[in-house]
Amino acid sequence: MDADVYMACPDVMGNLQNRLYENLGGRFQLVPDGGGAATNDTGTEGRVSVADYDNDGYMDLLVTDGRANLGFPFHFGRRFLLQNQGGSNHWVKFKLLGCQSNRDAVGARVRVLAGGVWQARTLGGGIHNGVQDDPRPNFGLAGNTAVQSVVVDWPSGASTTLSGLTADQIYTVLESEACARR
Repeated sequence: MDADVYMACPDVMGNLQNRLYENLGGRFQLVPDGGGAATNDTGTEGRVSVADYDNDGYMDLLVTDGRANLGFPFHFGRRFLLQNQGGSNHWVKFKLLGCQSNRDAVGARVRVLAGGVWQARTLGGGIHNGVQDDPRPNFGLAGNTAVQSVVVDWPSGASTTLSGLTADQIYTVLESEACARR
């Protein structure tokens, strides 16, 4: 029920080894060799995109080792799809569709209550540093098999509240039931 941090570490002369920091209750600890996701240190301008590639609830990484000074006219480096093998924890994910707000719900805030713990995500569009992340907010639920409450605060000022959701599902949430978008 906490978010870890994975960092692509570009450098002018060649990338540094990428890093994974495990969230231990708000304190982050460096995981040796990136937990197997360090990648090689070739090229420059490495990137990382976070997405649930296989829709299993566990976030996967698409990592590039950047632009090498090899090849003509461009060489963007190798790409690595690092699939999270998951575990026994549960999760819930949402696809938000705005109606009065923008269709992609950029700016919406999603709050999830599970096991007495609130988590929150704000949709920022998922674009950063030349890559696109999964726009669907994903919440780890640890051992909880149900979600007590979900509150979506839309950019328009509207609010949607859901309750009693089952874990390990992807839910589509419309800003309004009258919304024509599906």
